[in-house]
Amino acid sequence: MYKTLMVLVLAAFVACDPVNKEMKEAPGCEWEGVKGKCVEAHRCLTTLSRSDPERPACAEQGEPSLICCTDCELVEDTRKAVIAPHSPELLWKDGRKARDQCLTYLDDREVPNQCVQDTSYGGISKDFDSERRCHYAGYYGIGGSPPEGFPPTTKNPYEALIGFGADVNSAFWKTSGAIITKKFVVTTAYANVGAEVPKFVGLGVFNRRDNKSSWQVHNVKEVLPHPQYSEHSRDNDIALLQLETAITFNRNVLPVCLPELTAEFETNSARATSWKNFDIDEQTYTNTPNVVRGETTVDAVECARRASTLPIECFVHLPPGVNDDTQICFENNENRMDALGSPLVVTTYISHCMNTLIGINTYGCQRIGIYTKVQPHVPWIASIVWP
Repeated sequence: MYKTLMVLVLAAFVACDPVNKEMKEAPGCEWEGVKGKCVEAHRCLTTLSRSDPERPACAEQGEPSLICCTDCELVEDTRKAVIAPHSPELLWKDGRKARDQCLTYLDDREVPNQCVQDTSYGGISKDFDSERRCHYAGYYGIGGSPPEGFPPTTKNPYEALIGFGADVNSAFWKTSGAIITKKFVVTTAYANVGAEVPKFVGLGVFNRRDNKSSWQVHNVKEVLPHPQYSEHSRDNDIALLQLETAITFNRNVLPVCLPELTAEFETNSARATSWKNFDIDEQTYTNTPNVVRGETTVDAVECARRASTLPIECFVHLPPGVNDDTQICFENNENRMDALGSPLVVTTYISHCMNTLIGINTYGCQRIGIYTKVQPHVPWIASIVWP
């Protein structure tokens, strides 16, 4: 049974002065009794309305490629607009690579993001301004939940298990990472660079024991560690896996956003996935993922103090220190170990419909997890995946 909530937000999307000046100079027209201007369709925001009929061409003006736009204001380019559910405003691509890619993922024509799966969507309405005698665009968002009996999705659709070995069926899936594009996964360099290199990534994994035919599996083409990665200090412990074939996005296999350098978000609401259980031993992996919420950030000094109280078996891979500028230290709420490369995500950047990657696990033992901050490494990532 659907549980639906409707939120209606009306706003006039005002363009900059040069755009509005251009509208004044455009040839005039009339549609449905409202005077308008002949412009290119992508300058007319209300054309994005799902219920708006097709606009007439301005053939009488000798410009068949133009339409009669009755909007009060023009916009620069509707092709740069993204209508995201539950957003208080229309979102615009502006040339920043990571942010624009995140907005692309929010477009339900591109990927089935979490809001789309919950039957949520947004739209543009066309409303008449009786005083100005023109139309202005309003935004609405409708949110709900899947109908009863709808198959559940994975808790971590962005996560990739990384396999080592000669073939898929006998591979040891010992590290993990996060999907960022159809051809790239971001992970730790520490566990994926060396004598043994990863050969496969497994996506859409509900259970490690499932037949691999139920996974989406891709071969790794190349491992690209950060050029300033230090194995000793764990500085810049981040790497990209380039895949041989393109990932198919679906409701169980979805990419994460990458945060811009100036982005702000609440780190204490972060989530991490654990595939290991220290209650057994440090080499034992669980069959199903345990997505843990409510991580608590601690600074470098406090992290070192708490790490000093860990049992001796935790010191095998412990970094010599923590750098607050490039690493995040968390105390988690459960006695567990994260697989190296495990993603740390939030939903407090741009839209809660998307997961945003803020950290990659470089160390985890019992209640301490140390992650490489993704944010300072976004320019390097973007230079490779969005050149």
